[in-house]
Amino acid sequence: MQNWQLWAVAAALSAAITALLVKVGVQGVDAGMATLFRTLAVAIVLALVLLVSGRLDWQELRQLPALSLGALALSALATGVSWFCYSRALQLGPVAGVAALDKLSVVLIALLAVLLLGEQKTSAPRSLEMQRSIWVLVGIARSPLGYWLLKSAPIALAQEQHQTDRWNSQPPANVPRRFQ
Repeated sequence: MQNWQLWAVAAALSAAITALLVKVGVQGVDAGMATLFRTLAVAIVLALVLLVSGRLDWQELRQLPALSLGALALSALATGVSWFCYSRALQLGPVAGVAALDKLSVVLIALLAVLLLGEQKTSAPRSLEMQRSIWVLVGIARSPLGYWLLKSAPIALAQEQHQTDRWNSQPPANVPRRFQ
């Protein structure tokens, strides 16, 4: 395994742990406040890591090109929106469902990298790259779709059957007797 792959696996493991901790942390808390706290905590921890490792260089930050600063600022904006939406989704839904949908970003990243940045993952022609991305999309889309179908459809069908059974055995109390 190459060095970047180890870092990517570490990032995936950290993201999985993050999802569980955010799910616990956002219960009963405003999603915006939770996101603000997470952002401040990340900034402090990262600053400490850079300081301890001797890589905290304010001069280097001041010398960043305007394009880099703009892209990083927009990236921070997108990250804040993403984290807020993720926190809110975890407040409202199950971790597995939220995480599965969140992973659709992998396909979006691949497609946007090809379309906007002109990147190619291999030397294969673009059409083959697009086919691969579509297959990845299908594979990832099956995950949340399968989750919802297995998790929600039986419940919805059971609730619908329960309502039908209740109506057949005993009409709701607000139905006048002459219509029963």
